Amino acid sequence: MKLSVGAKLKLLRNLKPWVSQADVAREIGVSRQLYNGYENGKFEPTLQNLKALSQYHGIPIDDIVENDISKIDCEKALIIKAEASDNLSQEEKDKFINLLKKIV
Repeated sequence: MKLSVGAKLKLLRNLKPWVSQADVAREIGVSRQLYNGYENGKFEPTLQNLKALSQYHGIPIDDIVENDISKIDCEKALIIKAEASDNLSQEEKDKFINLLKKIV
């Protein structure tokens, strides 16, 4: 499955449902509006911001910029979700299940 950089950023953020766009923006040093533009494909992240995003998400820059979603480590996503499952509402659990169905 091929995804744009923005779609991958949104997917990565949504793997942690407690993380907002403002949270990611603050961590990488940009405004929430600019980060929203990244996720919605209005703007492309600079190399500096790609580096910050790769560090934040714990994945190589290539995994963000390449078109193939399979580069995103699904095992990592499952571990994050499993660790947080006790803190998830039923709605968040349903959202996660639907996300997994789209990926697999």
